[in-house]
Amino acid sequence: MFGNSMKVLFALLASCLLFAAPILAESKFPTGRRHHFSEDRLWGFDGHEISAWIATFNLTAAATQAVETLVGPGGLPSIATWADNIKGDSKYKWASELHYVTTLDNPPTSCSFQMSRDCPRKNCVVGAVYNYTEQLTEDYNGSTKTRQEALKFLTHFVQDLHNPMHVYGKDRGGNDFPVYWYSTKTNMHSIWDSRILVRHMDDIGGDAESYLSLALHRIETEWSHEIANWLYCPRRDGSGVPLLVPTACPEFWASQANSAHCDLPDVWGGVKPNDKLGDDYYFDNRDTVMRGIAMAGLRLAAILNEIFV
Repeated sequence: MFGNSMKVLFALLASCLLFAAPILAESKFPTGRRHHFSEDRLWGFDGHEISAWIATFNLTAAATQAVETLVGPGGLPSIATWADNIKGDSKYKWASELHYVTTLDNPPTSCSFQMSRDCPRKNCVVGAVYNYTEQLTEDYNGSTKTRQEALKFLTHFVQDLHNPMHVYGKDRGGNDFPVYWYSTKTNMHSIWDSRILVRHMDDIGGDAESYLSLALHRIETEWSHEIANWLYCPRRDGSGVPLLVPTACPEFWASQANSAHCDLPDVWGGVKPNDKLGDDYYFDNRDTVMRGIAMAGLRLAAILNEIFV
């Protein structure tokens, strides 16, 4: 949740919306509390919420209304972490494997994602994005509860798919690769799930609102020429892509996220177990984290705008 000063973003938001203008009712904005994050906050709790706000600010009026009808006036940010929150619920134990995909990687020489090899039964984050996108379409004819849960899962899994450690085949996505973040012992998954994000927030004001404002500004300015490429899907038929929702492109997104392990030398860059990572690693990778959060938000908005017309 963000503070009352969110109101100062109105002018910025009005100019950076990339789709049809949504209804920005003041009552939709959270009030009364500002975050100051501790090191144990996960990207899944703050990055997901920020990405959901980016999506919200880029929804059409029709999509905004449909989302609020399904999940209430809190919209996408209110459900962004639901799929993490239910991990301890035995009723949803089956969903634990949907947060990631195990790929075939040996960075920096080889990294690859193949749906037929890595997720043949669609029981991974890529298959989940396909599945829950389809469940939101009218042709699926699901119950209200089915569509509510589909939106909750989709909101979360689109964002998971943009974290490189969720699309990686070694060391359980970096969980079993121990390192130090400054003086704190942790692992590579935690670095990418939370610690780079938290440090960046601290640098720009210590709260999610400041981080969101910066991400929106960069979408409007330095990243604006990249948006068309972010929303491009080169595989619009076959491979299980729901033809009614061509903006849903999780296989392509998974390949992009996975390629970071080989194509971006700063992700691994000679990092060895128990290395101490600090300022150099942070400055090399903080923009990659923010870009992923922004990209996920815009892509989620594009899917929902196409479904809810």
